[in-house]
Amino acid sequence: MTKAVPKIIPLGFMFGLIILVLSAALPYHNFQLLRNGEDWVNHTMEVLHAADALRIAITDAESGQRGFLLTQEQEYLAPYEQARANIAQHLGNLLLLTEDNSTQYQYLKKIEALTNAKLKNCN
Repeated sequence: MTKAVPKIIPLGFMFGLIILVLSAALPYHNFQLLRNGEDWVNHTMEVLHAADALRIAITDAESGQRGFLLTQEQEYLAPYEQARANIAQHLGNLLLLTEDNSTQYQYLKKIEALTNAKLKNCN
């Protein structure tokens, strides 16, 4: 029986070492998952802010157009022209941000086509 005890000691040591490695690896893995989730939340917030900026630019273009049509004063065309430039910039930004999501990207391509058609008809 004295020979069996020395065989148990290395096995116990190995078991303890395995537990120690697992207890260090699991928190690291969980941290990586948390960090990845945080990156996606930040990306989503960036897309939402860009979409809101696009909505504002489209609203500004419509307001400038409406102001010009009601008053026939050229000063209302300046906000309209500025908004048109902003729309192109915001659409481009959104298309870049949504390249990783084909559904969102396709919706934005439709929005781009509809917006371009609307702005083309306003000239």
